[in-house]
Amino acid sequence: MRSICYIPSIDCLVYRSTEYWLGQFAQRSGMPATDVVFPAIVEAEPAYPSRYGQTAARLGQFNWLGQWVQDARHQHPQLRVWAAINPTISSLSNGMIATRDQWNEPMSDTCINHVVVQQMLTQIINELADLQVDGITFDLTDLYPNSTSSRYPKLDQGEQLIQNSCFCTYCIDKFAEISQFQLDPEHFRGKRNITRHILRASDQGATFIELRDSWMDSLDVDSLVRFSAARGFIERDDPHREDDGRQLLCYANARAAVTADAIARLRQTAYHRGLRTAVVLGTAQFDISSGTSMAALVNRSASDEYWSSDAETRVNIREHPLVIFNERRATYAYNALFANLRTLEDPREYSNEADRIGHVISITGAAIEHSPFSSSSCAVLQIIPNIAGIAGIPYTMQDFIEWIRQRHTDRQFPQRRMMLILSHVRNPAPDERRGGAAGRDPFA
Repeated sequence: MRSICYIPSIDCLVYRSTEYWLGQFAQRSGMPATDVVFPAIVEAEPAYPSRYGQTAARLGQFNWLGQWVQDARHQHPQLRVWAAINPTISSLSNGMIATRDQWNEPMSDTCINHVVVQQMLTQIINELADLQVDGITFDLTDLYPNSTSSRYPKLDQGEQLIQNSCFCTYCIDKFAEISQFQLDPEHFRGKRNITRHILRASDQGATFIELRDSWMDSLDVDSLVRFSAARGFIERDDPHREDDGRQLLCYANARAAVTADAIARLRQTAYHRGLRTAVVLGTAQFDISSGTSMAALVNRSASDEYWSSDAETRVNIREHPLVIFNERRATYAYNALFANLRTLEDPREYSNEADRIGHVISITGAAIEHSPFSSSSCAVLQIIPNIAGIAGIPYTMQDFIEWIRQRHTDRQFPQRRMMLILSHVRNPAPDERRGGAAGRDPFA
C-alpha cells in the first residue's frame, strides 16, 4: 500500500527540511513514505520562478521547488514526487477572471472554467513538468467558495445570507454546453436560495451537508428533503422544499459535470508531458465547495487518481485508484490555517488584535488538534479492501510554535505579538478544548 506525505504549505519548508517531514510522516503513520507532495502553487506565491509569479519572498528568489525535488530524488530514489496546485490561484485573480457570486460581484479567487485560467494552469503544468516531478495534484476542496460574507450583512431577522459561486459567463456557457442546464443566479438569491437544503449560515461561515450519489443519480428529491429537514436546514412545512430541492439536484449534476470537464482538460496537458494527476477531495460525494464528486470525475476520466477523506461513492474503487486522505475534509482546514498565517505577519496594530489572533489560533487548532492522522487510524485503513493508499499531513502544534518563534527571530512580528500568540496556544478558548489533546499545554 502506498503512503503519501503531503506537505501543505511553503511555510512548512522555510525552517524544516524534507527529511524532517518524511520522518514526521513515518512516525505519525507508522509507515515510511512512498510518495511526497511538495507545495508548488498553493497559496499567494509559487515555490519556483514562474511566468505567473516570483518565488515567495520568505523563500528568497530561488527555485526552491526544483531543489526540493532534486534533494528528494537524491536521498530517496524510489520516492514518487508530486507538485501540488490549488487551481483557485488567488494571487493572479482580477475582475475579469474571478469567480462571481449570484449578484455578479467578483470574488477573490479565479474561476477554473475561464479560458484564461485554463491557459495559465496549462502553462503552470508545463513549468512543473520541466522540474521533473512525477505527478501533479489538484486541490479541489474549496474550488467554489460558498459561505457567508461580510459583503452581505445580516437581515433584519438576524438571518445571514449565503454567498454562492460561480456565476461568471464562462460557467453559464459551460452549463449550457455540457448539461443543457440553464444556470440562473436568481435561484440562489434571497430566502429561496436553493442551496438552503445543504448550506446554513453559522458563526464559522456555513454548516453544510453533502449530496449523496444516489440522490443525484435518480433525482431523489424526497430523500434530500427529508434528510435536510431532519438536520434542520429547511423547515418541514417549507412550501417550496420539493421544487427547489429538485432544482438543486439538477444544478449539482450539471456543476459536477462542468467541473470534471475542466479538470479533464488539464489532465490531457499533464498526460502529454508524461505526468500522472490526482485530485484532492474533501469527500467523494458532491461537496458544493468542490463543485464535483468522485463519480462525476471518473465519468469524465478527469484524473489518474482520486484522494478523498472518505470512500462513500458508487464508483468501483477496484478499477479507479482511491487514496484515503487521512484528514477531515483532506486539505481544507490546513489551507485555511496557512492562508490565515499571513494575518499574524501584518505589521500594523489593530484594535481587535487579540480577537483576530484568537481566530487564527482557533483555525490552527481545528486543523491540527482535530486531525485523525495517526498510526492507529492508518493501521485500520490498511486492512480496508481495495484502498490504494493513505495520505496524511504530518504537521503538529509544536511545528506551529516553532514557526512563530522563528518568524519572530526573523523580525516578522514584535515580541509583544509573539507572546500574545503563544498565550492563545497555551490557553485555548473553552470551545477549542475538544478531542482530548486540544487542551494540553503544547510546551509540556
